[in-house]
Amino acid sequence: MENRGQGPDVLLIAGLSDPAEAWQAQLDGLSDGYRVIAYDNRGTGRTPLPPEPMSVAMMADDAAALLGALQVEKAHVAGFSGGSAIAQELALRHP
Repeated sequence: MENRGQGPDVLLIAGLSDPAEAWQAQLDGLSDGYRVIAYDNRGTGRTPLPPEPMSVAMMADDAAALLGALQVEKAHVAGFSGGSAIAQELALRHP
């Protein structure tokens, strides 16, 4: 997980096979005015592949759990590729 900067919270959700480092340019560019959070989805980067099947809803719940663990009550959320589907599901499941 990457957690940089201070200010309004921004959660960046990468595509399903991309690690948090896929957001490097945004992490570098936004962290001067925002708290920018990027993480590895299940089975990517430093996160092991789970034995059970994965779903977008499960991964949205992962994102919500991460925000909860960081005590983030609200955040701007951006995603690309499969991360955009996770971001939409996060908005629906955890408004």
